[in-house]
Amino acid sequence: MIRSQNGIENFTRNILKKCNKPFPTNIDNTITANAEINYGRLIAKCPFCTGAELVDKQDRRFFCLSCYNKKANGKWISIIVPENLDEIETVLSPREEQNQNWLPGETVEMLRNEAM
Repeated sequence: MIRSQNGIENFTRNILKKCNKPFPTNIDNTITANAEINYGRLIAKCPFCTGAELVDKQDRRFFCLSCYNKKANGKWISIIVPENLDEIETVLSPREEQNQNWLPGETVEMLRNEAM
């Protein structure tokens, strides 16, 4: 089972409050981040810096807690999640955690053909 962060909004709100940073109230849909699976975690890498955050499958918003989405004027940005995420998770689930990885562009067939 792929682990994801539940309650991204609450998590982000709490961290920003501790850092005395404003909570984003809007979303910039013109900028996107791609979801990927890394060590069994659904994440997105920040398109602005080297940061990455956990992704909630139900909440398709991204906010980087490294750069605070400064280049998006502090707004959330959209996350692109593959339509076949459940199928990808099914293929990855039997693997050891360190081998539960998927990148955009990899097909389910490619994952099935990987030697473990």
